[in-house]
Amino acid sequence: MGRQGAKRKRHEKKEKGGGTSAAAALAATTAASPSQPPAAAAAAAEQLVDGEDDALVDVVDASQTDVLMAEAGAGPALTKRCAKRDTPARLMRWLVAPVSLDEFAASYYEFMPLHVKRGEAGYLDGLLTIAELRRWLKEGKFKYRQNVDVVRFDAAKGRKVNVNGAAGTTADAAEVWRNFKEQGCSLRVLHPQRWSDSLHLLLHVLERHWNCAVGCNAYLTPAGSQGFAPHSDDVDVFVLQLEGTKAWRIYPPQAGAQELWPRVSSRDFKPQELPTPQDVNLQPGDLLYLPRGTIHEATSSSGEHSLHITVSTGHRTTWADFLHIALDGALAMAAEEEPELRRNVPSDAMNHLGIVHSEVDGAAPDEQDPVDNRREELMDQMRSLCATVLSHLPVDAAADAFAARFQAQRLPPPDAAEQCVPVRKAAGIYVSFGGCARLALEDDFAMVYHPFENQRLLHMEHDDDAGAQHGCLQFNVEVAPALEMALVATPQNPLTLRDAVKAAEPDASAEDVASALQTLCDAGICKTTQTQAGTMAPSPS
Repeated sequence: MGRQGAKRKRHEKKEKGGGTSAAAALAATTAASPSQPPAAAAAAAEQLVDGEDDALVDVVDASQTDVLMAEAGAGPALTKRCAKRDTPARLMRWLVAPVSLDEFAASYYEFMPLHVKRGEAGYLDGLLTIAELRRWLKEGKFKYRQNVDVVRFDAAKGRKVNVNGAAGTTADAAEVWRNFKEQGCSLRVLHPQRWSDSLHLLLHVLERHWNCAVGCNAYLTPAGSQGFAPHSDDVDVFVLQLEGTKAWRIYPPQAGAQELWPRVSSRDFKPQELPTPQDVNLQPGDLLYLPRGTIHEATSSSGEHSLHITVSTGHRTTWADFLHIALDGALAMAAEEEPELRRNVPSDAMNHLGIVHSEVDGAAPDEQDPVDNRREELMDQMRSLCATVLSHLPVDAAADAFAARFQAQRLPPPDAAEQCVPVRKAAGIYVSFGGCARLALEDDFAMVYHPFENQRLLHMEHDDDAGAQHGCLQFNVEVAPALEMALVATPQNPLTLRDAVKAAEPDASAEDVASALQTLCDAGICKTTQTQAGTMAPSPS
């Protein structure tokens, strides 16, 4: 299908200034197969990179949309409703509105920057203000390089200049504001969700939508200043403009010789290294989505300061990260079960393997060089061993480990665990919210991982875990079927103790099952429903 044939009609295009989508070729492939193979996705991305559409950022003008105007400032209240009703997709829909979630997934996610011009300055009200940043600084909450960076971009030298105090020392509020006003320094506040209840709840609900850790930083820039050099990030970024205006420059995909979908953030680039960017001016209430690896820079307007937050997703959630877990498990399992993997590497192998024995850059061997048949034998043996390892790929166990890692990374729920009616006196049991725990089978035990013991002040502190401590409950494997049913039960369809006992293995007693379910409730993972008139629930038998 040609590029023009792949164009899709979108409802926003009826709005004034809607423009055309530079992700149309990709949209055609994803619409046909949302789970397209990596090669097809890469081909679509390469088509985008080849420059068949000049636009680097798709612009949706939503300024005349009455629905958006009605939802201005609704974020905090909407977030609470979505948390209570367990409808995180509704919050994400508000965040990217008027673009639908289906369209966002097909046309933008991972591929195409998107600028939503809302024309409503108060759309994002209630998330964060400069007054809150001032208060936190005054209260001594920030440490240099850990919670706050004070930086400016030196245009003459083409590089970022740090104006921080000693790393780990408490940021001096007076000094920070002096550098802000007199030196034109920007403030990057890392992880403001640790102190902002509004952002804590926002990220908590978005983590429920994305099923991965969601980060946040706040950027305060004085008028007419730039804090950071052009660079790209290792996450997908949603920029929410809260106060003032900011001029962004978005560079073409894979500019600066970057790989597609990089797994690490880039170095700082000098502007002269990069091709011509597209200018995007963010006004209060606007949203800018930047796929992972998009090179960007931004400068505040000359008239006033700028405050925006970035909401980031997709940190180390790639197929490579998943397969790293799965392949480690496959090798361990195969080595236990396959004797060939436990044999020693032949003593002559190093005489035939290694760079000095390889054909460098695919060059043909010299006609007079003898063919190394022993090397080919060893290569065939390794290919066979690799196939053996892949045959043991523990996909489900790797998925459980991947999901358990998320439970350790995510924010704890904002609300404290409720006091529940004891399981034996309750009519039923249901999960607190969808996906709030993960059941895994490990070493003949049933393990339940959950975020209710995670520490808010350690959120996003480490790459792999939200601090050293996280919630993990261990049960006898016989009660695993009952636990599984409890973790998918809903308030509309709660699990009764009688049904849980029936589901458990025969070796599990009614007391074992009741005790396990009570442990889930005590941890906050599950809640119980009341019985009428406070009567006892039927005794399991």
